[in-house]
Amino acid sequence: MRRLILLVLAGAAAANHYQTLGVSRGASAGEIKKAYRDLALKHHPDRCKGSQREVQQASKKFARISDAYNVLSDPGKRRMYDVQSDPRMRDAFGGGADGVDPFAAGGYGMPPQDPFPFASFGSRKSAAGPPEPAVRPFFCTLRELSEGCTRRFELKDTMVGRLRDAFRQGADGPLKELAIFVGAALWKAPGLIWGRWWMMKLPVFIGAVLFTWAKQLPPMPAGIFEFEVKPGWRAGTKVKYTRNPRSVHFVLVERRHRQLRRGALGTPQKNDLLLDVAVSRAAAARGRNLRIPQPSGDAFELELPPGAEDGDELVVKERGMPSSKDGERGDLRVRVVVS
Repeated sequence: MRRLILLVLAGAAAANHYQTLGVSRGASAGEIKKAYRDLALKHHPDRCKGSQREVQQASKKFARISDAYNVLSDPGKRRMYDVQSDPRMRDAFGGGADGVDPFAAGGYGMPPQDPFPFASFGSRKSAAGPPEPAVRPFFCTLRELSEGCTRRFELKDTMVGRLRDAFRQGADGPLKELAIFVGAALWKAPGLIWGRWWMMKLPVFIGAVLFTWAKQLPPMPAGIFEFEVKPGWRAGTKVKYTRNPRSVHFVLVERRHRQLRRGALGTPQKNDLLLDVAVSRAAAARGRNLRIPQPSGDAFELELPPGAEDGDELVVKERGMPSSKDGERGDLRVRVVVS
């Protein structure tokens, strides 16, 4: 099984998709698309008028062209391919597969003159297009979303900030590259985890990888960002800033209220506030005054009529959340839960 995986990785690395399309590693998406179109028109099997053998050769070449375009046209696949085909990464960890301690002599299985051979890891990210916008969450309470507020952030480009942003993007972001790189390194250098003193070596290796990887990640936008949070905004609302060399998106995260909740988006009650109030059977039968909380922190009295049943709903007009478009407030819906 191990030999099969190594053969697959070696075959993937051997296929130079850039040479197949005749473009450089720094080619833009438009250049790759144009090269593919030209080659597809030239080498399509339907355009071959030669012998059957020539048609078969044209089909194989067209398949290689299609495979190359399929990889290089997708930013995620292209980044993965760049990492797998990086000769510095293959050379750096070549000794570990033969049982040589990767921490011997040169340190980490790397030549002494290049202690971090993966320094180019991730540096070709810009070749696949502009970097993804940085994502920064900001939190608001229900009261702030009801009345509106102001948010101000001062961002700096730090290694910790780059790592935090990469982890926020999840498995489909830069973490995919990191997983491939670390997996290939550990596969080709098993001494990193199974050799002597592995408990001391592994943390050093992980720290070196994270530090070098962070240096190659897109820089974080730096500066002071201040914006108004309009009444009625909902969780997931984005405030976008375009910056050079990287944009930033501030994403709203709503802090949950202890009792109140908002109506579902896309429904007529989307601006309503919902509240469940538990009452005893005796209180429901004779009626009572209910203390109803408000997003502002205040409360008011609401009369529960005698004979209320489980599931009954009391509606208080214009006590809900404001609309982010016209400011019109929804209703407050109180559902009776008889226990």
